[in-house]
Amino acid sequence: MAGEAGRAFWDRYIPTAEPLPFAEILRFAKIPFEERETPTFALGFTIDKPTIEKGAKVVSVAPGSHAAEADIRPGDSLQGFSVSYGDVSKPARFNMLRGTERITINYSPVVTRGLVQVGDRLEALRGGAAIQ
Repeated sequence: MAGEAGRAFWDRYIPTAEPLPFAEILRFAKIPFEERETPTFALGFTIDKPTIEKGAKVVSVAPGSHAAEADIRPGDSLQGFSVSYGDVSKPARFNMLRGTERITINYSPVVTRGLVQVGDRLEALRGGAAIQ
């Protein structure tokens, strides 16, 4: 993507972390795919460190997320945690320091997202030749 279309795409999706419109792109390209609702792992909050570690502070909590419902708040400091990344069937447990109070928060870090699955054989855009 180049020019104004590329710039508009970049401005809309890259800095905002808005999900890329894969289904729209694949439909436009006439590539067959399936869409299905899939439970996925999502903590629902961000921290001031690149990885979850002791002492990391919660910077933001996604409104309406399971983390918000569990009462995780900006400013909470991680003191300990148990997280099974990618396993949506297991709850997450966080030991937090909120001011001078130690609290334990448990919740299910899962959201359901529409995922796009392209089959194992792609039909080429020109001539219907199969791409292996």
